Amino acid sequence: MKQLIFVLIVGLMIQPLILHAEETLEEKFEDKTNDLKRASELQKNRVEEALCAEGDLACLKEKASNRLEETGKAIGDKASEIKNDID
Repeated sequence: MKQLIFVLIVGLMIQPLILHAEETLEEKFEDKTNDLKRASELQKNRVEEALCAEGDLACLKEKASNRLEETGKAIGDKASEIKNDID
């Protein structure tokens, strides 16, 4: 009985190692492309924010909007990367 429980526990511990899948080249390329797009968008937003000549309130509103948009895209891209890692 103890041997059976031991075998079951070892089997459950090894299962994630067996089921691990590698990312395909297309998925890796997509991840790198998403990272580059996000980085370029981030830099564009920072330049626009630095050159903002409107009132302080309008500039802060634009800055907050940019941060929310950047965060949303980053979360979406990371979710896609995690899905690709699992697939």
